[in-house]
Amino acid sequence: MAGHYSPFNLVDIYRWIMGTKLTPINSSPDSSKKEKKIIFHPFSSNTKKSWGHSKWSELLYNFLKTFSDYDVILVGSPSEQSMAKKILEHQILNNYSSKILNLVGKSTIKQLFQEIKNAQLFVGHDSMCGHIASYVGTRSITISLGTVRPQETTPYGSGNINIVPKTACFPCFPTDKCDNYLCHKDISINKTIKVIADCLQGHEIIDDSDPIINTSRIFTTKIKEDFGQLCLPMTEVNTVNDLFKSYYMILWSYLLNEKEVNLKIPNLLKIDLDAVSFYQEGIEHLFELVSFAVTFSGQILKEAENKMPNVEKIQSYANKLVEVDQLANLLKGPYPELTPLINYFEVAKANVEGESILEVAQNTFVTNHSYKNSIQILFELMEKTMSSYNISKAESAASHS
Repeated sequence: MAGHYSPFNLVDIYRWIMGTKLTPINSSPDSSKKEKKIIFHPFSSNTKKSWGHSKWSELLYNFLKTFSDYDVILVGSPSEQSMAKKILEHQILNNYSSKILNLVGKSTIKQLFQEIKNAQLFVGHDSMCGHIASYVGTRSITISLGTVRPQETTPYGSGNINIVPKTACFPCFPTDKCDNYLCHKDISINKTIKVIADCLQGHEIIDDSDPIINTSRIFTTKIKEDFGQLCLPMTEVNTVNDLFKSYYMILWSYLLNEKEVNLKIPNLLKIDLDAVSFYQEGIEHLFELVSFAVTFSGQILKEAENKMPNVEKIQSYANKLVEVDQLANLLKGPYPELTPLINYFEVAKANVEGESILEVAQNTFVTNHSYKNSIQILFELMEKTMSSYNISKAESAASHS
């Protein structure tokens, strides 16, 4: 799942690996039983993933000015004390020092659990504290920056919020060099305060920002029975990447977990339709290549079933399978959204089991068939999407005629 294509939360991935059942945590308890406090954790493991101290000072100021009846608790580790000091020493917070309790580096894990459990809301970057909030039933708002992948790491539970930048390079890799931190600028103080206010006041979270000038998006979590956590945008799908995440969610759920996930057909009105059509061509190219792989692996199987297999023939067909894989890998350049599918089956074929040539040949043949069927499923999903767009477009034209 190279890059930002994974649609699954890491909790679900590890849960499936270990074979455990879904045990959802209630992340929306009765707020009347909680204190009028909000937990802030303005830190992360590296600078790519966190705002600077001045922006956090501004956020705290705006929050305390808007919610004068609330207190703020800052939490963090001893290594984050210097950053906390910079945040709190900003002059705009001079009149609010009595409303802020600084527990950074001063609390035990047990105390941290209790403080978060008693609070109305948790706000912070991707960190352990956000996951503690979900575990103890406190709703969380995560500000995702840098290398954070919201679908994979948003605190587990229903109703948690993730504010995500639209920056083209987000999310990046830890090894990527970045001097400008554009994604840090894409999430505004005003939007964050509005989301906090909606959560505290029990309002529905709606991403009603202008889609043209808006530089960030809001995601919310939902626990789907027998599946796990979905982290979905609160507006219609409007990028090709979103579209493929939906496809992979359906495809991987069926392949890996034998679960059927029913999702709404995405609204294509804001998607670059030329790009969608371009990807259909890429899927057709991949299907053609894998069809050859099925043929060649079938020939290997046929030869391996003979009493005296011809090793030279088997090696010849095996070399052709290598060529097919190499050509498939070349498609990842012009069609990057196909990378997860190509990578998955490259690994699957490299790890086929068998104690004899015949068993390996059988398992390789089955894997290539699964590859071909997966491509067909992906193509059919895309056809349905395009068909749905054409229908809605025709209906819209008819209503205006």
